[in-house]
Order: sequence, then C-alpha cells, then structure tokens
Amino acid sequence: MKIKVILLLAGFVTTSGSAYAGEFSNRFMPNDMNYALSQWTADDEWAAEVQYSFKYIFYNCILHNEKDLFGCDKNAKGKAHLYLKYTGEFDFYAGSRESGPVINRTSNIALQLRWDMQDSSKFIKYIEWYDIGFEHRSDGQVTDANLTDDDPLSATFGQYLAEIEYQNDNHEYFDTLSRGADYISLSFGGPLSESVNYSFKYKIYDSGEESNITWGELAGTDTDFADYDLLTFSLSKKISTGNKYAGNILTLTADYTAGRGGMDTDSIDISLIIPLKSEDGWDIPLLIRAHAGPMDRLSDYTRSRDSVGVGLAFSF
Repeated sequence: MKIKVILLLAGFVTTSGSAYAGEFSNRFMPNDMNYALSQWTADDEWAAEVQYSFKYIFYNCILHNEKDLFGCDKNAKGKAHLYLKYTGEFDFYAGSRESGPVINRTSNIALQLRWDMQDSSKFIKYIEWYDIGFEHRSDGQVTDANLTDDDPLSATFGQYLAEIEYQNDNHEYFDTLSRGADYISLSFGGPLSESVNYSFKYKIYDSGEESNITWGELAGTDTDFADYDLLTFSLSKKISTGNKYAGNILTLTADYTAGRGGMDTDSIDISLIIPLKSEDGWDIPLLIRAHAGPMDRLSDYTRSRDSVGVGLAFSF
C-alpha cells in the first residue's frame, strides 16, 4: 500500500502540461537519504534494507513572498520553511527467512519549522539554520511487550512472553514488538568549512512513549528511548578524488547518537557515497553504510548490533 501511494504521488509530480503538477513538484521533494542496501547484521539473517524519505513544503519565501509573514523581507535575518516530512525504513528478508517477510523498522512523520539565516556571521558564526519539529516515530508493529503467558498449565505461566522468547534466543519475535514515541526535536547546523557541514539534534520526549523493557537484564527498569537516543551530532564531508570515474567528489557522513547513558549506550552510523561514472554516461551512486551500537531498530532498541550494507543511494 505504501509503495502504491508513493507511485501515485510520483505520477502527479511527473505529469506534463499541468500547472498543478509544476507547483506540486516545487513542494514535494526528497528529505533525508533514499537508498536500498544489501545488508548483513550480526545475529540476524541477510536482508535488503530500504529507506525512503520525502517532504511536502507548506510555506517558504519562494512559494509565498509575503514580507509580513515569517520574515520574507530581503533584509530579514532569517527566512522560514514550514514542511511535513516522512521517513520510512523496512527490511526485506528475501530467501533468508521463511516466507521472506517485509518488516517495517521505522515510520517517522514530523511537522518542521526551519529558519535559514541570511548572514550567519552577523548572528552566530557557523550556525546557518535552526529547526523545531513535532515528531512521531514508531516501528508499525502490534505486539505488546507487556503480554504474559496466560496458560495456567504452562511451565512459564505468568512470565512475560518477551522474556520467554529472549531465553529461547528467538530474535524474530522481537521484530514484532510495538515501539513508538512522540517528541519535540530542536536542531541547528551549518558549514564548518567549504567541504564540511554539521548538525546537532536534541529530542524532548513525551511521557507516553512505548519503550518499556520486559526481558533480559533491563527488565523492570525505567529504561526508555532517552537513555539511548537523546542527541545526535552529524558531520558530512565532501572528498575530492580527482578521478572522473569515481565521480570526482565522494560524500562521507557520520551520525553519532547518545542518550542519558553516555558512552555506555551510544551508537554511530557511517555512510560513504561514491558516485561512479562511466564513459557511456551511466551514473551509479554506490552507497556503503555501517552501524555500530544500539538503536539499530526500534523494536529491540537496547540491543547492540553491528551491520554493514552495500547498495545505491537514490537521493542524498
């Protein structure tokens, strides 16, 4: 169903001869990286990992040149963007698990208000933009982590099902656990040099999040997302190769995430994009991506996992 919706929207964008399609294409565009990977994860089967991310712009100073609204005057210190974004991620276990399931990992929808500073040197050096977001993130699963064995004849009667499956080393069960939270995100970023950009993101969680742990050493504790994912510091660097077949410019990014647990619960994601080119005009945006630490997936977010994937980046 998700794919059908995306294809339908793409059809509207690419419709020729339509004034509406032209306006829609100026509002609907990629947000974060879109990619497909062949991924290998420790203590898990091989999977094809896919991330898709887009945004729809409700307002900016190009589409609505209103001088009295959100600072669109040419002398204003900053200009605003109001947009809705959505990022989804899923794993396709084609041939590596029975029936080849497609498992949703992340569904993240947010309303974002961003200010682009017109001259950051006059305000705060190295800060080019600010952003506040009202976000919901979940894994789209339905199994309650609080379920217990209700069979009075069972040897595990009264125990949490998650603990039973944990003892049985059934990692597939944890893919079905429902996890989710609402939060406010506060972000800023900008260039550190001509080739290096950075961003910093801080999350303020709502108290009603679905993140309790009922298995393993952390069972019964007050563990929640903020222990593992409170702030994210990102760096992106453009690397000149001088090789026309390697696209001349590589893109290296690193996202470091930490929570209240500090370095005991931190994680990192590293990506390298190599835009391969051929003499025939083919462009192949090769992506190599690696993860180390927890927060690899929401359903079992406290578990540390290492993974590496190779594939294509469709937008970056």
